[in-house]
Parts: sequence; structure tokens; C-alpha cells
Amino acid sequence: MSEQINLEALSQRIAEQVSRERSRRAKGLFIADLMIYVLFMILAWVVLPMGGGLVITDTTLAIMLMLTIGWGIGLVTHGSTVAMSSPQQQSASQDLAITRELLRLVRENDLDKPKCKRGDRLMLSEDGELLEIDTDDDLSQQQTMRR
Repeated sequence: MSEQINLEALSQRIAEQVSRERSRRAKGLFIADLMIYVLFMILAWVVLPMGGGLVITDTTLAIMLMLTIGWGIGLVTHGSTVAMSSPQQQSASQDLAITRELLRLVRENDLDKPKCKRGDRLMLSEDGELLEIDTDDDLSQQQTMRR
């Protein structure tokens, strides 16, 4: 390898990136869920009964209460998962980010390209054998012999 990769610093940088990304994503999804819940509750409890022609009977009241309580429980559960992230999922995300970062480093530094140890001194003959070429004159002679 042409450069030494500091794996400890790399893994710490990736862990911080993964933590920030997961936190931002989880908070965004929770806020979206909360906004949808609030809009639905306003629609179900205020707009429809007052101006939408919805007559509130015992059945509709029971359905609306079940939806409100059920969705509220789901919202509390979602909020608690945002507050407490699981270590298994964080570990899987970290492994994926490490793989991505290493691939990025390989692309940037061309670490996956093999080093040429013999230069351009080998060529493949017509019968499939490798021939070693000593000088440029030999190469031009072999090329003329092929023609």
C-alpha cells in the first residue's frame, strides 16, 4: 500500500458519522409521524364533526377513540426508540459505513491496482506463453515477426 491507513481514527470518524446520521434520520421520521398524528387528530376531532357533516354516534366515537389511543401508543413507542437506539443496529450501520469508507479510500488512493513489478517486459506469445522482453529492440523484432 502506498499510504498507511489509520484504522483507529477511521473507525472513530465513521462511528461519529453513523451516530449523527442515524440520530438525524430517526428524529426526522419521528417529527413527520408526530405532524401526521396531529393533523389527523385535528381533522378527526374538530373539522369533521363541525363542518364535515360527520355525526358522532357511540360507534364513531369508539372508533375515533381507538384510533387516537392506538396511534398515540405507536407514537410513544416510536419516540422511545428514537431516544434509545439499539446497539445491534448501530453496530450493523457502523460496519456498513466502515466498508463504504474503505472502498472510498481504495478508490481515492488506487490501492486496488496491482503494482507492476517487471514493468512492460512481458508479452503473450501466439501459443499462450509469456515471453520476457529485454529491450525495445526485441519488442520491435517480435512485432515484425508476427506480421
